[in-house]
Amino acid sequence: MFLFVMNAALFFTTCFVLYVFVYFFIPFVHFAVMFLAVTGSIILWLIINKAWEGTTKNRMKMGALGSSFYMIMAALFVCRLVRLKPSYPGDDPFMAAVGLMFAIIVVTVAFITCFVITGFAMRKNQTNKV
Repeated sequence: MFLFVMNAALFFTTCFVLYVFVYFFIPFVHFAVMFLAVTGSIILWLIINKAWEGTTKNRMKMGALGSSFYMIMAALFVCRLVRLKPSYPGDDPFMAAVGLMFAIIVVTVAFITCFVITGFAMRKNQTNKV
């Protein structure tokens, strides 16, 4: 549950920071924010992976539960995409559909990455003695 809450906190913090930066006319700042968000998420997942002390079965449960936040977000974006309608007569919702499809791709990749990093143990480097 901790991983689920941390993923949600990172996601909504990033959304809030991007929302705030919309009001500033600083070019390319959203790229820096997204780079920091991805880096922060991967570092958090690696820390959780290293700190895990439990069975492999429970590790898989933790990875599935923690990364399920992103699957829920993907389902919400799919629902919004399916129910997308023009705001007014003559409106073309194409750009909104493109944005939602990118959002679906991003959260699906985040789901897979989070699940793989937190759900599977990292192999330790073993030196082969000859």
